[in-house]
Amino acid sequence: MRIARALCTVFALSTLCCLSPAETSKKSASIASLFGRIWNITQSASQPARGSIYIFLQNGTLLMTSCAETYRIATWARDRENPDTLRITEDGRVTQSLTVTSVAPGVAHLTQTLLPAKTQSALTLKSITKEFVCPDLPK
Repeated sequence: MRIARALCTVFALSTLCCLSPAETSKKSASIASLFGRIWNITQSASQPARGSIYIFLQNGTLLMTSCAETYRIATWARDRENPDTLRITEDGRVTQSLTVTSVAPGVAHLTQTLLPAKTQSALTLKSITKEFVCPDLPK
């Protein structure tokens, strides 16, 4: 229940953070489309944990959680050399990068690069637009 409240609070705060028109023009449309939505990981190289979600906040915060794992709050920063790439920092070190390859209404396709090995895989995110409750876990 605490996780659900935390997710609701984080999502509510993310929708309050708006960029000024000048800042919006600086951001590429693909990166900006990640904000203000809850993203369900629907496809990845390894089977994602049930109900895995990402919430990207415009202030450089990323909430990662699932129905089976505890949540993690990480940070992200845009890659200076590639503006469509976010560098994700966990525990004080960059652990992965996410490059937006395409965005369609409600769906984002990314290339995930795990560091330091530089292992790449495709990642598909689908925007959650309805109520969502974690399914019961197998016993």
